[in-house]
Amino acid sequence: MVAGVSYGQAPIYTDSLQLQLSRSKGFEEQTKILWEIADVYRQSNFKKSLEYASKSLETAKKTQDHELMAKSYKKIGDILFKAGLYQRAVENFLKSKSLFEEYKLGRPLIGVTHNIGGVYYRLLDYEQALEYFNESLGLCFDLQNAGDTLLNHQLHTIYNSIGSLYGEKGENKTAVSYFEKALATALKQKDYRQLGVIYNNLGKQAQILGNNDAALDYLHLSLQSREKINDEHGIAKSYLFISEYYWQLGELEKALESSEKALLYAQRVGGLFELRGAYSMLYEVNKAMQNNVEALDAHEFYFLYTDSLFNESAVSNITKLQMEYEYNKKEKDRLEEAQRVRMVYYFVLVLLLLALVIVALLYALLKIRSRKNLLAKENLEKNLEIKDKELATNVLYLIKKNELISGISNRLMDLKANLKSENKEPLQQIIFDLTLNMDKDVWEEFEMRFQQIHSEFYKNLQEKYPDLTPSEKKLAAFLRLNMTTKDIASITGQSPRSLEVARYRLRKKLGIESREINLINFLSSI
Repeated sequence: MVAGVSYGQAPIYTDSLQLQLSRSKGFEEQTKILWEIADVYRQSNFKKSLEYASKSLETAKKTQDHELMAKSYKKIGDILFKAGLYQRAVENFLKSKSLFEEYKLGRPLIGVTHNIGGVYYRLLDYEQALEYFNESLGLCFDLQNAGDTLLNHQLHTIYNSIGSLYGEKGENKTAVSYFEKALATALKQKDYRQLGVIYNNLGKQAQILGNNDAALDYLHLSLQSREKINDEHGIAKSYLFISEYYWQLGELEKALESSEKALLYAQRVGGLFELRGAYSMLYEVNKAMQNNVEALDAHEFYFLYTDSLFNESAVSNITKLQMEYEYNKKEKDRLEEAQRVRMVYYFVLVLLLLALVIVALLYALLKIRSRKNLLAKENLEKNLEIKDKELATNVLYLIKKNELISGISNRLMDLKANLKSENKEPLQQIIFDLTLNMDKDVWEEFEMRFQQIHSEFYKNLQEKYPDLTPSEKKLAAFLRLNMTTKDIASITGQSPRSLEVARYRLRKKLGIESREINLINFLSSI
């Protein structure tokens, strides 16, 4: 039963869960509520517990969530395992394990692997059981090494199972060492369910090793741990161990009382394993007390439940299931590998076909694009040629304009010599203004039109040669249009000698060392 829920409280708790279930909307939420209801009934009503666990699997399948499906299979397996229906339990455990492995869900894989080992332990196949216990322990350590710190519960459960196995093999000291490891982690976690199991096992080993007082203390600690969480399966087992303890000491009345309590709890939970153990003790105790009728009745029930638990068919079927699981796993891996190979072949074939289609399309597109690019290039060159001519015409106009202004300035300068002194200063100011406006107007007009045609030239020049002065950028623009030194001098008002010096400095800043490199061609490539 769920921890903290007593036998009497179970109906109230299940009603609350049923209400939550009716109000829930998503399949995932419904699946988890169905798990809780199954857990509530697990200790008291096997059929109802199994019914709700089966519903949880149906609901989980609707979500297509493989983890939910795997956990639902495990939940069904746990219930069947508790009831002693080992063949059906293993069927569900193996389905769960397969899903956990396929989708690499490490932590829950530990639990289901351990539970399969538990089935083999109950069937007395200790070698196979130990193999699964060690596999689950290895998985636990792998996750811990990877940084998972939430595995203590699984760790002490596995230690306890390995200890029980060594106890059955008669290796009692080894068994005690594993039980003590389990006890240390279980006490830290306050896991009363597992503490009940571990204390029982320590009590059994203490009695075998001749320490009867310690044995009884351990058995009572086990019973107290289980009573704290209303673990009726566990309480039945505790009374069973206490009964065996008193029987071995010859205290038959106490043994009979404890075995009857064990039977009462076993009947309430419907556990085949617990019922078999209780009837076995009742047989032994009644036989020792010479209660022959009671002993005979108990003996008959003991064999009935023994046949239910341990028949050759069940063991054979479980072995067959294990072989089928391993075969299916290998076959699945083989089929997946073959499928991967086929997919690679198909992928390569499709790629080749696509490549051929793409090549054909590219060839056709390239022809069309080449034709378009040729036409576009011709149009661009024509447009650029027209614009350059327009710009050249405009430059010539500016040159003529400047020549006119220069001529007027020179004529005014000639007149200046014949003027009276009071008129010379105003005339000089007129000459100065004409010269100043000539330089400014010419450059601004030229720069605006130049950028309209060669918009990227200044940007590229600035990115590649950020140290150029504004005057050097102007000179580069004039040279880009293949203008002569005379024309540039006319626009800028500089002397041809000054422009030659400026050209030399520009070559150095542009990094042109060789005289064979033409400055105008170099600027045209920017």
